[in-house]
Amino acid sequence: MAEDNIQFINSEQELLSARSTAKVIENRDLNSSNDDSCTVILAESQENDLIFGTLEETYTTEIEKRSDNKSHIVISGSSGFYGINNLNTENLEDELMNFSSDGYDFDNVFVLNSGSHSGFIIYSPTKGIVFIKNDDGTFLKRTE
Repeated sequence: MAEDNIQFINSEQELLSARSTAKVIENRDLNSSNDDSCTVILAESQENDLIFGTLEETYTTEIEKRSDNKSHIVISGSSGFYGINNLNTENLEDELMNFSSDGYDFDNVFVLNSGSHSGFIIYSPTKGIVFIKNDDGTFLKRTE
């Protein structure tokens, strides 16, 4: 469901509001060839956005299950893409962990790294994005 007025606190202890869009679920054909080969690659994905209007920033979360039964999760924003390092699993729940950052503890979450930068995003299967750590050390933390 879409949700308005999701409260986040930043590293300066200021409250910021965000909103999320409803999840869109679709099946996609990932074939890139034009021939009629016997190989068909299908993916079921769900996607939604977390929008910070005052920051003019949108984070898009995409969770996908491909025909080889491998799971994939990626979050994109203006600063780049975030994902789980070396993800190769059929069950995303195998990647859930407990994690601490900046004095906050998070249980049963995914930690998505930015790859070449020091920033990361913490994603909860029940709440969505709950923590965003920027490369400069600042952060946004969901308050609810």
